Amino acid sequence: MPKTKAIALCRVSTSKQRLLGASLEAQEVRVYECAAYLNTVIEKLWSLDTSSRKGKNVARKDLKEMLAFCKKNKLIKYIIVDEADRFMRSLEEAYWWKQEFKQIGVSLAYAKMPEITHEDNPMAVMREMMALFQAEASNHERITKGKSSMASKIQAGYYPGMVHQGYKKSDTKGLHIPKEPQWSLLKKAMGSVLYNHASLDDALTWLNNNGYRLQGGGMLDMFKLKRIFREPYYAGVIRVKTMDVVCETGLHKSMITIDEHERLLEIVSGKKKKFKKQQYNPAFKASNIIE
Repeated sequence: MPKTKAIALCRVSTSKQRLLGASLEAQEVRVYECAAYLNTVIEKLWSLDTSSRKGKNVARKDLKEMLAFCKKNKLIKYIIVDEADRFMRSLEEAYWWKQEFKQIGVSLAYAKMPEITHEDNPMAVMREMMALFQAEASNHERITKGKSSMASKIQAGYYPGMVHQGYKKSDTKGLHIPKEPQWSLLKKAMGSVLYNHASLDDALTWLNNNGYRLQGGGMLDMFKLKRIFREPYYAGVIRVKTMDVVCETGLHKSMITIDEHERLLEIVSGKKKKFKKQQYNPAFKASNIIE
């Protein structure tokens, strides 16, 4: 009869992977086999979907729950995971958590290499370090590939972010289309500020009086209006703040030109007047001569 107990963690990154189920089921089989190898029994098993990417693991709710559970149950001597990347994809944070459990007498065990659990020699240290290194390298590769793919989509004119005011999703991912009547109302409001000398207050009042409403049914305020008027997306520009990629010819239907966008920025910032008086017309060279 085993004199010790263990807890186990089976993890996938997304809810979609969890619904597919195969990975979690396979992990569960292996952690129970590891428990038999270590002559212990699993008291509780956590089976979940949560991110383990670098920088997010110290605050992970599941690991905090597991640590608290071990502190209350003194017979628990092992935390069993399938392999290093199922624990987390960060070498530094993995060792931090390993030490947290070690301080209360709980050893970290890997189902893929249970034989190193109680080994304290350079070979065992190297095997664990290499497994954690590979997990972090895999995480870095996924992030790099994801950013590269997103950059390509942006350069092609697609917008990978949240839908802007006046637009809605289409059947094509990343391509947003006009949402009426919001799209036409915003376009007219921008035009009134640019060409009819309307103030921002005038534009805001006109939009709300003419039925412009936000997603939740609320009315526009000046803060949101200025944010809309500052957004280059309405001039056909695709830009994501976290990426150094810009496309000035987005595939969505724009409301204004880039020149008009720049003039709107000047108006919103208050740096310039809304229009310039043209002092000279090259088509009528004598137009400024006073008779």
